[in-house]
Amino acid sequence: VEAAIERVEACSAPLRGLVQLHDAHALVAVLIDAADERDATAYSEAYDRVVDIETTRAAQTERARIEALVEASMPGLVAQVEITMEDTVWDDRLSALGDAWLWAVADDWIQKRGDLNYHQELWRKRHAADAAVSGLIADAASLRAWVHFFDRLTGPEANALRSWREAVRAMGKGTGRSAKQARLKQEARRYMDACRDAVPVWIMPRYLVAEMVDPAPGRYDLVIVDEASQLGVESLFLFYIANKMIVVGDDQQISPAGVGIPDAAVAGLQQHYLEGLPHLHALSPQSSLYGNAKIRFNENIVLREHFRCMPEIIQFSNDLCYASNGTPLDPLRAYPANRLDPLVLRHVPDGHRVGKTQNATNPPEAEAIVAQIRACIEDPRYADATMGVISLQGEAQARLIETMLLESLDPEVIETRRLICGDAYAFQGDERNVMFLSMVAALGETRIGALANEAARQRFNVAVSRAQDQLWLFHTAELDVLSPTCMRHRLLSYMLDPHRQATQEKQQQFDTKFERLVYRRITGRGYHVRTQVCVGDPMNHRYRIDLVVEGMQGRLAVECDGDEWHGPDRYEYDMARQRDLERAGWQFVRIRGGDFYRDPDTAMQPLWEELDRLGIKPGGIDASAAEPPRPKSDDPQSGATATPSDNVKSDAPPGTPQPPAIREGNDPTDGARPTSVATPDSKPAPSVRVEQPKEPDRPVDPPVRVQATPTPGAAARATPVPSTTAPYSAFVGRAGPDPRYGTPEDVAEGLCRIIDQEGPVLAKRAYDIYLRLSGVRRMGGGIKKSMNRALQKAIQQGRVVKENEAGKLGLLYSTVRLAGSPPVVPRERGPRSFDEIPLSELQLVARRLLRDTAATPGSQPHLRSVLELFDLKRLTAQVETTLLDALDGQYTYVDDALRSEEKR
Repeated sequence: VEAAIERVEACSAPLRGLVQLHDAHALVAVLIDAADERDATAYSEAYDRVVDIETTRAAQTERARIEALVEASMPGLVAQVEITMEDTVWDDRLSALGDAWLWAVADDWIQKRGDLNYHQELWRKRHAADAAVSGLIADAASLRAWVHFFDRLTGPEANALRSWREAVRAMGKGTGRSAKQARLKQEARRYMDACRDAVPVWIMPRYLVAEMVDPAPGRYDLVIVDEASQLGVESLFLFYIANKMIVVGDDQQISPAGVGIPDAAVAGLQQHYLEGLPHLHALSPQSSLYGNAKIRFNENIVLREHFRCMPEIIQFSNDLCYASNGTPLDPLRAYPANRLDPLVLRHVPDGHRVGKTQNATNPPEAEAIVAQIRACIEDPRYADATMGVISLQGEAQARLIETMLLESLDPEVIETRRLICGDAYAFQGDERNVMFLSMVAALGETRIGALANEAARQRFNVAVSRAQDQLWLFHTAELDVLSPTCMRHRLLSYMLDPHRQATQEKQQQFDTKFERLVYRRITGRGYHVRTQVCVGDPMNHRYRIDLVVEGMQGRLAVECDGDEWHGPDRYEYDMARQRDLERAGWQFVRIRGGDFYRDPDTAMQPLWEELDRLGIKPGGIDASAAEPPRPKSDDPQSGATATPSDNVKSDAPPGTPQPPAIREGNDPTDGARPTSVATPDSKPAPSVRVEQPKEPDRPVDPPVRVQATPTPGAAARATPVPSTTAPYSAFVGRAGPDPRYGTPEDVAEGLCRIIDQEGPVLAKRAYDIYLRLSGVRRMGGGIKKSMNRALQKAIQQGRVVKENEAGKLGLLYSTVRLAGSPPVVPRERGPRSFDEIPLSELQLVARRLLRDTAATPGSQPHLRSVLELFDLKRLTAQVETTLLDALDGQYTYVDDALRSEEKR
């Protein structure tokens, strides 16, 4: 072709035009036509070469097209083939390209099907939709119920209802025997009978039912009796006045004792008046209404959910009474953001018993308890916490402690804390945030007996389960001097080593091999797992869960979705069942069989993350709770050490855990020594702080008062706060008059003082501070209205500005500040709980972290960093939801604050 082009250069202009057009076919054809005979052969060869070039060009074009398609579907394959074209392995690979392509398509589909982030987003949207629907249904049900009530309330019934209320108010406590009391009771009974049908539900104590209701068969359609195990045979009349009954009780707790009633006298009365009646043995002073109901009723429903106590506390009762009966309790109470250590054990080495069995006292234990109560009352972490003391042996120890408390505490403090002392009977049906137990027992001239009967088991169950947040046990006797059958031994053993053992595979049931494999992986990490857990009626397998992982903190349901039992035809059924259980408080993780067999480690990762988020640990051990305060004593020689706040000056905000006091020349471990127990079956657990008071070597340093308002640079913080985070300034002093008697103007003035000091602040926190400083114990409906009226007046006057950051109705949950003050101020947490931090403040701190770090918005590390800046540790489900809501909030003043910081 080059030779032909050289010849053409000497030819005419038309031929040169063809060259410029690069029409090789036309060029060669013209050359052949114009050539003489001697050049024909050469030109023909040139033509053949041009044809070969055109064929190759077409092949290269087709190749480029195919490579582009291949590269789009299989990136990198073309380049890999070109680089290693000489490798003979491609002969086998390319021959199986179709099968490899099908495998890649299936693998890609499985990966997308198991995309965790996509699934989490779908679950989040579904939960949000369910919550919105539930809220609307609840509002609609409430409104329709009130409309129905007022529609059916007639004029005479309304008048009778008001007259009954006035008669009851005039009766007072109703304990007198005067003619006036008898007349008022008769009138109240008559008015109640007249208005009985107007009120759909009456809630009364049993004694009031006996006084106010004229007994007649079927007087009420349904009677629900709570705490029936405490009611004696004098309550059997309730069977008479009800068409149907629901009796709620617990036969594992204290029943009527019938102390001081001769058995012979009871037998005589039964023979004279009740001869021939069935179940006569159940009609005695020791019988309860619950026991009679168990005899006469055939339908029993066991309730397993427990809401009162921290999981570590109720686990003792679980092991003692309920799990052994096949009805273990499911603790549903979640850990708060900065909770108290739930179990604290204090050994009193110099304790000794005084007096006989029923009148026994242990003065050193009593002194240690009183010193500890004083320390807790002064600790900001125990603000507003109610307290109680239970003697585990007789009432004499409780009376001694009560006397000592009355001498060392103001009556107002005792009343505010609801601080009472007694035995287990005194607290039946009651509860406190913090309970102090005194074991009393000690070695001496009298041997330590064994409390091993049914009554002792019930008493210990009640004593332990009265504590909601924290349980203290003060003991002198140790395990080696207590009988293994004694309830004291069981309680002390548990307090030394509170944990849940991992379950044994041979004791479990499995539907599939897949469930067994998942079970082995979970228990391999030390978790307690139950299989085939029935929820509700054990005979109804509609609500049955494959695996339930249980810890001290809570529980997590695990569903194993294999094709054998959970195929596509079961999907809608499984999802409907899960939604029902989620409404009952269950939380789920689903593991697909295909994902598990393809990559077990990746398939199990969501389960480990969810267990960590919920705080469910192997054995239930939780080491995040703050160190309890040291005992408070005025006498340095009393054997009790002082609290950290008494001898260590701290700049940390109230509520921040304080380090133990360490003085020069002392062993830092003097204040906390684990009690060694010489038994092969138990060992001290690292999560339980077993503290033994130590006789000081020299007088304790004079106390130093901790500043009420923290200063910057708190040394006790685990995570440094940015320099732009201000210390929290807590309000001190008197707020104002009692809102029940003061004018709205005076109450508003007090609220403004609080808001000026702590704003921006949630209105609920401002209310709580005002009421606490004004001597009001709790905020009822009437007091809340008074507080709302006062705050609304301040808002109308322009003194206070409110923001509805949470999107809730009412003033109670709004964020308030004084007019002219910054709408958002990042501060240390101070004495606030997590729920009392404004959402805008949480968002500002969270967005600062995103600006200064590479964290992903809303990720677990991001949310934990936010908590750490507020000196919080536990990322519970509720806390995570609140943080995500804060991040999603639209607060223009947060944007303004960030822009202002960037300019500076």
